[in-house]
Amino acid sequence: MALRRRLSAIADFINKDAVVADIGSDHGLLLKHLLDQGIISKSYGSDNKNGPFQRLQDVFREEPRIEVYMASGLDKLPADVDTVVIAGMGGALIAKILKEGRRQLAGIKRLVLGPHNQADIVRKTSRLLGFAIIKETVIEEDGQYYDIIALDKGSAAYDRSELLWGPYNIKHPTDAFLAKMKARLEEITRVMAQSIPHERRDALKQEKDWIEQYAHRK
Repeated sequence: MALRRRLSAIADFINKDAVVADIGSDHGLLLKHLLDQGIISKSYGSDNKNGPFQRLQDVFREEPRIEVYMASGLDKLPADVDTVVIAGMGGALIAKILKEGRRQLAGIKRLVLGPHNQADIVRKTSRLLGFAIIKETVIEEDGQYYDIIALDKGSAAYDRSELLWGPYNIKHPTDAFLAKMKARLEEITRVMAQSIPHERRDALKQEKDWIEQYAHRK
């Protein structure tokens, strides 16, 4: 079975021989793919709910190179992990997991994050915790657009547009990124046609103007 686009994009951001902890591993498809492709030789999968945890245990029962544990967020993060994957959930929740687990991030070299929404919150929180974006992409899947963001230890500064759209995306736009931008412009136009508070209208107009200027340059 072919890996879905989002998981494939995440896998592309994993360094060879990384020791990965996949937070909220679900069916364990990402870890299985990384192992099968020889990208990693050891990893961890975790979940905070009994059902998914039991499922992970069943999937990897005969696989000694993948250890499964039950924990919330970054709790119980194994000491040898150098890469953390958090994907398949909202941006606000990913940011909350990162903030609550900041102590566990001390030995982490790379974060690979896949928020379903509010990617700007994820970018801002990661920066405040000492991680800088090195690469990112936008994936279109089932009619929705998803950000996949890879960050390494480091410092960075982003303006508002870079937080919203991603500094790497802006410099290296893909077709999916431009399509997401077009969809957002159409959404803003619909919202601004309604009766909304002045503050929100001003913010939307500022975003709309930036998108239009960016699209014109492209």
